[in-house]
Amino acid sequence: MKKTRFRVSKNDTIKATATGKNGFLCSLYDSQFTTISEIVSSLIRKVPHYSGKKIEISIYNEDKQTSKCLTVNVNR
Repeated sequence: MKKTRFRVSKNDTIKATATGKNGFLCSLYDSQFTTISEIVSSLIRKVPHYSGKKIEISIYNEDKQTSKCLTVNVNR
């Protein structure tokens, strides 16, 4: 199995969710993103308040049918 890079282009439709230790926090469904960091920052801005230390982010590219999961440290 060959590993490939997870890439996002401007015309790709992205579905992303953010979950914390107690469950679902927020989601987004949009295009026009060019980097993964733009997706992560958009999700973090949508979270109203979170007192935990880590947020799990799942990004799914519907056009290419690829996904990526990552953990973001918050509230240091």
